[in-house]
Amino acid sequence: MDARGDVRLAQYDGPRLRGFGLRRALPPRMLQRQPPREARKEKPRIKPSEALRLAQRRWPNSTALAVDLRGKVYVVKLKAGSRLVQVRVDARTGRVSR
Repeated sequence: MDARGDVRLAQYDGPRLRGFGLRRALPPRMLQRQPPREARKEKPRIKPSEALRLAQRRWPNSTALAVDLRGKVYVVKLKAGSRLVQVRVDARTGRVSR
C-alpha cells in the first residue's frame, strides 16, 4: 500500500461494515433495515366470513363447503344444486370473480 492510502484510512472515522473495510456509498433506503418477510406481507382486509357472504350473493341458494386463503385471494367452494362451484374473492377489495 502507498502512503496516500494509509492517510485516507487514518482520517476516516465513519461507520464500518464488519469484514468489508470502508463502507461503500449506498442509497439510504438500502441502509435501512427491512422488516421480516412475514411482516411485509399484506394482510387480508376482509374476513373469511365476508368472503363467503360475497360469494353466496353471486350464487344464491348455495351451500358453503370451504373457504381457503391462497395468496391474495379467498377461494370459496360452494355447492349449488348438484354443481360444485369455486368462486374467487379478492382478500383486499372483496371483488368476486369466478
